Amino acid sequence: MYIKKTAIITSAILFVFAQAAFSQNSLVGKDKLVQVGNTIITKTELDKRTQEFTKLSAIYGKTFTDKEVLETMIDEALVRKKLQEEDNSIVLDEAMYKNQLDTMKKQFNDANKKQNPKYAYSDSDFVNYIIGQGMTYEKFEKDLKDKVKVQQIIQKMSQMKMAKLQNKKYDSPTDFPVKFPDDNGNLLDYNSIEDIYKFNADKFVMPGYVEVKHILVLTIGAEGKFSDAQKADAKLKIEEAYSRLTQKKEDFNRVCLLYTEDIQSKAEIVHPETKVTHRGYLGPIPLEGQGALIVKKQFGDKILPELERLKRGDISSIVEGTNGYHIFYCVDRNEGGKRPLEKVKGEIVNYIKNIESNIIMQDTYKELIDGIKAKTTITWFMKEYEPARKK
Repeated sequence: MYIKKTAIITSAILFVFAQAAFSQNSLVGKDKLVQVGNTIITKTELDKRTQEFTKLSAIYGKTFTDKEVLETMIDEALVRKKLQEEDNSIVLDEAMYKNQLDTMKKQFNDANKKQNPKYAYSDSDFVNYIIGQGMTYEKFEKDLKDKVKVQQIIQKMSQMKMAKLQNKKYDSPTDFPVKFPDDNGNLLDYNSIEDIYKFNADKFVMPGYVEVKHILVLTIGAEGKFSDAQKADAKLKIEEAYSRLTQKKEDFNRVCLLYTEDIQSKAEIVHPETKVTHRGYLGPIPLEGQGALIVKKQFGDKILPELERLKRGDISSIVEGTNGYHIFYCVDRNEGGKRPLEKVKGEIVNYIKNIESNIIMQDTYKELIDGIKAKTTITWFMKEYEPARKK
């Protein structure tokens, strides 16, 4: 299953609650920026939060202007009021909380890998990073849990719309228009599944690939690259395995069990379609496009040319990669090409539903904020920050 990945709208709720409580003392002098109910937000607090958001941009996945941060702070004050009113009735969804935390950890890991490809993530690094921004980790966890509770409120409010969305089949004109992203992530309107397929043809092209399993003998360990003597021993081991495959014609799975040092792929797996048992199974390896670039970075320059020549049932020569010597076996090969509409229609429908689901969540969040705001007095002291009134 393959749809070319493009930017997609994700969530309206980007905030994690403030590091410290907003000012409750009205005697804050000329620093007062805006008062939301009983909560006063000062210019000093805005500057501090903007700096915090900038420092945490690696986790949020974007940067924010001071007016965006202020809007977030106002939303936080409004939602905090809602949470105080309903806190006893909301039971934290632990699975949702874990998912949010794991997403932030992944963003943190990805940001570090961009700076240092050899970076290895650890929870202690993540905790220290949060603390380094001036926030206790306990406060960070509490604020994230509050964020999840807000999402739970939004889910409850949007329940009926979500149920209706799940029943849509997109086989009637009344189900359209729908939105689908272009290559820049902009959401465009379409009036049929066929139009989405026709005008986004490049998104439904399957790159050519080889489906392979392998035997790996490592030339790198926990302490780094092997010495020349250790590498020579590794070469002898892979040559022995290669001889058993090509000269003695022994079964690949058996030789893999005896020689491979790839622990993750060593176990037996049953192919879900062919029901054939494999050891050393890696799966489809793309030969073109962005996927092929990732393979090149992961395995080294010599791997792709070797894989490109393989046909079904072929065994590669011994090829050296970034972490050791490989022998590949070609399970299958596909030259790629545009996938027919009937094969991708289900994926398109799921993609549309994902987009519409996010839009519903965004609209419901706005509805929540607008509802609280309508019952709350907001007084501006610095008019340059006050949003323009809608006519």
